[in-house]
Amino acid sequence: MVRDLSPKGHQFINNIRQDTNWNRTKDIAKNVGSFSLDVLKDISSQVITNLISNQLGNKF
Repeated sequence: MVRDLSPKGHQFINNIRQDTNWNRTKDIAKNVGSFSLDVLKDISSQVITNLISNQLGNKF
């Protein structure tokens, strides 16, 4: 039973909280061919970074 998450675990959960972010993360991991937690964490961070960049790009 999981009782607590590390700060990195909390960040990962926050990154994939929305279904669209989680689905995009899974799609990329499938294409890469790896589903390790480290890879999923890195992909989810990049998915969020890209979403932020796209939103900022649309504002300027």
